Amino acid sequence: ASAAATAAAAVAESVGEWGSRLGRSMLLSSSNVMYNNLGGSGPGKEEPPELRYSGVCSMDGQAIDLAIKVADGSSYRPGLPALNGMGGRRADASVNLALGSSVDLELNFSPSAGRTRRLEDKSWKINRLYLSVYDVEDPFHAVSSAGEVTVSGFQAVLWPNGTRMPAYVLSKSGADWSEPAGPAAVFVFHDVQTIRVGLRAVKSEGNTLGGSFAGRTFLLSLHSPDVSDVDEAEKVPVHRVEHEPEAVGRLPGIALGKAPAVVGRLPSVVLPSTTIPPSSTEASDTASAPASAAATA
Repeated sequence: ASAAATAAAAVAESVGEWGSRLGRSMLLSSSNVMYNNLGGSGPGKEEPPELRYSGVCSMDGQAIDLAIKVADGSSYRPGLPALNGMGGRRADASVNLALGSSVDLELNFSPSAGRTRRLEDKSWKINRLYLSVYDVEDPFHAVSSAGEVTVSGFQAVLWPNGTRMPAYVLSKSGADWSEPAGPAAVFVFHDVQTIRVGLRAVKSEGNTLGGSFAGRTFLLSLHSPDVSDVDEAEKVPVHRVEHEPEAVGRLPGIALGKAPAVVGRLPSVVLPSTTIPPSSTEASDTASAPASAAATA
């Protein structure tokens, strides 16, 4: 199988029936972490107070960075900050929280700082963007406790069984919506520059990347059919190694978590997909998906 087909199969595995239309996975790996100092909590204490991934994708010939920051008015308390930016088995962005704490994050896309590492106050709009947040990776992406993940500003939610729900069914216009425990949903955004995500570290079984001493680690995956990979020549060398303290070492990915008891059962608010036809904008996603991805559906 080609590399493209293999990548598409991995997408399909993680998001169920929607895998063929989400497009390309953005690169959110420890290999492209430029700054790792979310909320000023380290491990890169001398760096800007953010978790920045360099060259997560390319759009219209421009390399794009993703900066994850603590939102104004929120505070951040990690359990083990060295777990930030470590990624999981599929190299998604990782954010660690101390158990019992919460944080509001802003995910902002901007033109890449590149080799100059010069940060500019500019944003970059992504036409179609798909976000999934989870804290259990195996046997499939899931949220272990209700109220852990809160997202706002999305247009629709996609469930792994193929059901689609528009935002107005789940919450009032512009209001936050907390994801229930169970299979992780995919949030649909259109023409977005910044995403706001709330995380709450609830004490429960099913944790990934660490136990009670290390807090809870959440993983965030991003896909878009409108982006491509960054050329090798544009990639920026990073310096993740010096941020890994000897006490932690190089963690072997994510531990196999215990899936929550409600995994496999969708929340009661889910309606039959046939009653909610996709919008014309979302319908175009299928046509724009890479042919290699569609072949794996």
